[in-house]
Amino acid sequence: MSISVATPSSIGTSTTRKQGRAPPIAAINAPNDVKVGRRSRVGMPAEERGPHRIVVLGAGYGGLTCALRLGRRLGSAVRAGELEIVLVDRNPYHLLETRLHEAAVRGVEVTIPIAKLLQRRPVRFIRADVTGLDIERRSVRTESGPIPYDALVIALGSKSASYGIPGLREHAFELKTLDDARGLKAHLEARFAEATGEPDPERRRRLRRVVIGGAGLTGVELATELTERIRDLTGVPLGAPDGGEVVLLEAANRILLAHDHATARSAHRVLRRAGIRIVTDVRLLEVRKNAVALSSDEVLPVGTVVWTGGVRVPEIFQEAGFRTGEKGRVVVGETLQVEGAPNVYAIGDAALARDPNSGEPIPMAAQFALQQGRVVADNLVARRAGDRPIPYRPRILGEVISLGKHLATGWLALGWIGRLRLTGFLASLLKRAIAERHLALLWRESRRWARPG
Repeated sequence: MSISVATPSSIGTSTTRKQGRAPPIAAINAPNDVKVGRRSRVGMPAEERGPHRIVVLGAGYGGLTCALRLGRRLGSAVRAGELEIVLVDRNPYHLLETRLHEAAVRGVEVTIPIAKLLQRRPVRFIRADVTGLDIERRSVRTESGPIPYDALVIALGSKSASYGIPGLREHAFELKTLDDARGLKAHLEARFAEATGEPDPERRRRLRRVVIGGAGLTGVELATELTERIRDLTGVPLGAPDGGEVVLLEAANRILLAHDHATARSAHRVLRRAGIRIVTDVRLLEVRKNAVALSSDEVLPVGTVVWTGGVRVPEIFQEAGFRTGEKGRVVVGETLQVEGAPNVYAIGDAALARDPNSGEPIPMAAQFALQQGRVVADNLVARRAGDRPIPYRPRILGEVISLGKHLATGWLALGWIGRLRLTGFLASLLKRAIAERHLALLWRESRRWARPG
């Protein structure tokens, strides 16, 4: 495996080097060396490494925002050779993770090429899998070699947590990556195609039954998106004879436990009307090849199982010696610096930041990751200028939950006026506006208009 290093001025250019231009993308194959330009930095003391290097791990909502903002605000220092800004991710694209349910069901494009976003910003991109951190040597370990840093921003997101449920990894789909979405879509279409030619009604019913474990945001949005797609595949409404069935399982006593009761009740009504079977106070005990075992003693034949019941942060942070809390999140202070490591910051799902007013952990949500990415970028700029860092103060802009292609429910914060609650088509327009706002913010930071595709 190799690490690819790209500079914005080289992306999309001819392989012929022209005067005043950086060379094209360089593929580095040496197993224990990461080169940037012509100079290797591995194993060198920080003072001998050349320009001060800021490394951002992860090109999700928070990480990409942080890297682009650093490139915008510190571009002159980069061009003067005083500073390097490096963005590291395993994929060559920015994933719109909040829209993965659309990709899994309707095949909607949910990625934006990183190369396109970095064309006008002096940010280097390294495509690599992060395997660990060496805090003493200030180095990031990857499958292809170490990447030294002087300041580090951790924005690696989260992964699905299986909680030791037997058969979950072998027989259930997750929905955290683009490959997850594509795999689920292909599987669903194959199952329903198989059911079309199946003469046995019981087997046909099983093939068309989808069980979703976990009725949080992802589970609810996926369930409602599925109802419309299943209607297209079968030609009849959900629950009708020879129609499909979607079963939404939740171990708690209600769906959308992390959301307010009014939003949860509104979503519950829409799901019921759509024909989705909601089962609460029941845990998933085991996933088998063609069935699931529930804590209610029911064994349910099933064609597809999707697990959306929980997430946790990668274990590499505990292995690095960081203090971690719930779900393995890294404990950070009010400026989002990692405790005991003043040159390391954590944002997004990876960070256990707390609301200074309530003391409660900041939720794992895109709106907070975006805010934190901007705050950390500004604090790194302030640190370079010798100014005081600013504390992170979360701003809750609202919550909108997609309930299919043309429906949604949620609320929008209107300052001193309070919350504006919406359900239905108007709420779905608000959901789309939120997605467009993210693209607009990317344009502001990158000066490059980019849409999925």
